[in-house]
Amino acid sequence: SDYDGTFNDGDIDNLVINKYAVRLFMEKGNIFILNTGRPYESIIQEIERHDIDYSYLSCSDGLLLLDRQDNVVYRSILPESLYLELEYLNKEFSYFFRSNLTKFEYNNRILELMITLEKLNCRYMAKFTDILDRYYLDYERLDRQGIIYLFIREKNYSKATPIRRLAAIYKVKDEDIYSVGDTWNDIPMLKEYNGYSMEQGTDDLKEFPKISSVHELIKRMGK
Repeated sequence: SDYDGTFNDGDIDNLVINKYAVRLFMEKGNIFILNTGRPYESIIQEIERHDIDYSYLSCSDGLLLLDRQDNVVYRSILPESLYLELEYLNKEFSYFFRSNLTKFEYNNRILELMITLEKLNCRYMAKFTDILDRYYLDYERLDRQGIIYLFIREKNYSKATPIRRLAAIYKVKDEDIYSVGDTWNDIPMLKEYNGYSMEQGTDDLKEFPKISSVHELIKRMGK
C-alpha cells in the first residue's frame, strides 16, 4: 500500500481501521509492504507517530527496502561525486535563475537527488543531461505550481521493484499480490499487481478499479 492519500488518507477513523486490518492480515501469515515515495526520515516519523505496523518498508519510490527490524534488503546508491558535479552546475548558473539541490540519504549514502528550478534553461539542461549520461542515470520531471522538479535516480526502480524482489524471495505468484495507491507514482505497482485506485485518486489512475480504503481491499481479498 501507498501511504499518503491511501493508507493515511487524512481520515483518522480510516487510519485506525487500516492499522487494525493490517495487523490481522499479517497475523494470518500475509506480507504487507508500506510502499511510499517519502524518504526514510520522513516516513519513519509517521510510523512512530501513528504506531503503524508492516512487514517491509519501501521508501523513495522503491529505492530502499527495509524489513521490520530496519535491515536493508536492498538499496540504490548514487555516488557523492554526482552530487558535487550537480552542485557545481547550479552554482555556475546561479546568476541566471534560482535552483536548489537536495539529497535524500539513508545511513549517509545518497539514494536520490532532487533539483528544483524556477525556469528551464537550454544550456543548463544540456549540461545536466550530459552529467547524467556519464553516470548512466535517468531523471524524472514534475511541474507543480510554477516550480520544476527534477528527480535523479538509478534507472528501472519504481514502487513495483520491492514487490517484485519480495515475490521472488517468498515465491508468491503475481495473481496473489494486490496493490493500492492514489497518484501517478503508484502506477508501476498498480499495473503489475492487481492494482486499485483510491476513490479520490488522481486522473492518472482512471484505468484502475476504485476502492474506498486499505481495509476494504483486505476484506475484498478475503485474506
